[in-house]
Amino acid sequence: MTVDPADVDELLSSLVDKSLLQPVRDTRGETMQAGGTRLRMLETVREYGSDRLADRGELAELLRRHAEYYAALMAKAAPLLLTRDQVSWLPVVQADRDNILAALRYWCDAGDAWQALTLALGISGMALLLGNYSDITDWVGQALEVSTDAAAGEELRTIAEALYQVNQNMQMYERSPAGEPPAAGRGPSADLAERVDALDFGTQPLIGMLREMYAFFTDDRERVARYIEEAIASGDEWLVAVSWAMRAMLAENDGEVDELRVAADGALRRYRALGERWGLSNALRLAGQLCLLDADLDGATAAYTEALAVLKELGSRDDEFILRLQLADLAMRRGDPATARAGFESALAAAQTSGWRPDEAIILAACARFEAVAGNTAAAREAHTAAEARLQGVSRTSPVWHHLNTIVYSTGAMVALADGDPALARERAAVAHEAAVTAADMPLIASVALVAAEIAAAVGDLPGAAELLAATAVIRGADDPTATEVRSLSERLRLALGDELFAESQAQGAELSRTAALALLDSALAG
Repeated sequence: MTVDPADVDELLSSLVDKSLLQPVRDTRGETMQAGGTRLRMLETVREYGSDRLADRGELAELLRRHAEYYAALMAKAAPLLLTRDQVSWLPVVQADRDNILAALRYWCDAGDAWQALTLALGISGMALLLGNYSDITDWVGQALEVSTDAAAGEELRTIAEALYQVNQNMQMYERSPAGEPPAAGRGPSADLAERVDALDFGTQPLIGMLREMYAFFTDDRERVARYIEEAIASGDEWLVAVSWAMRAMLAENDGEVDELRVAADGALRRYRALGERWGLSNALRLAGQLCLLDADLDGATAAYTEALAVLKELGSRDDEFILRLQLADLAMRRGDPATARAGFESALAAAQTSGWRPDEAIILAACARFEAVAGNTAAAREAHTAAEARLQGVSRTSPVWHHLNTIVYSTGAMVALADGDPALARERAAVAHEAAVTAADMPLIASVALVAAEIAAAVGDLPGAAELLAATAVIRGADDPTATEVRSLSERLRLALGDELFAESQAQGAELSRTAALALLDSALAG
């Protein structure tokens, strides 16, 4: 039976009147719009209709046409998700998420590796914008299991394997019992790095970003640097913006603040011109960090607030909790504890809705530090214990493991100091130090150096504390003058030592090379 397209609206309205179809409504009770009123079918009606179609021998053809339609929709939408049009296209693919995933299951069940991988990679763009990295792992993993041979084409499979491995690193949790081998076809092959190296990123800008991310997560800094140079020379403005942001992130990790300024500015200007919100939010976070180092609290507030607004416009919750945490920290720097407390609570609520316990660990550690500074030792101790508990189950092979341990244990050291136990503080700080050094992240190591300075002050080595405090800026690559603990410790040490001796001790630390500053930190925590 053939239906005249002109009759479709009337036929659908008739089915709604008979309650065989129902308008889809959002949580506010309003009819959802994504290219028209969306309708859904009751499961019992759907099953009945499927059975009748199967009886007539029409179900297989209908499922194929359904899968082809949504594969074509995703193929059209995928490149647009990286443009200023993402605001209009993201709701379209989100609204049809279940249909697209049904199409993915169809191609997987049909054993069509090319269609399955193509669709999985396409819909992964949506998950990237929304920060749903576990979805990427699941979808690409399903597609990779369809075929382990070259049926889908070597390049397509290489892209999928690399994306899967990057997202596995970002998951942070073990997904299988200890010692259990990876699922068939999912473990990284010995030649994957070489195959990634050979990818033609000129066809799709996402491939260029994937190459950089894969090299970063495999700790291949030589290739990361080369990939960034090649991407910037490509002329693709989105990929160029991504690569400047990647260069900025690496510069921040290395404590190279001058390079960070150049790269962050390059990313921010390009993302603004492109109108691409996901990238813009990342660039604004970098801009906010630089404002903090410049003691520009108003500029930092504006950057983080705009980053949150941009994510909201996109409908994304990607790292929302981090931005709320940074705004809470800004309130602390301004001496507004009430606003800071509300900010920490808001950040924790955002993390809890994301379902990621490591996110909660970061925020609970921040809450513990806030309570310790405020003199609420019992509350600080409770928050730190909760943060430490959130580390359970985090994959020790994940690069994030070392960052989490540094954050949680350095906070634990501050809580121990608030409890009057410098021995326990030194023990926890040593654990944090080892993790930070393994991460090779200068701001992270600097955060431990600040704790070491607090410990030195607590045991009466006031000149050593002042020297360590200045060495912290050397390690980080810049001072952070408005940080609550930096400002508080500086004031206490100046008052105890007097202006002259304080300045002399600070000068000794400030004149150190980074290597010498790191050695000073090693020595401080060794005994």
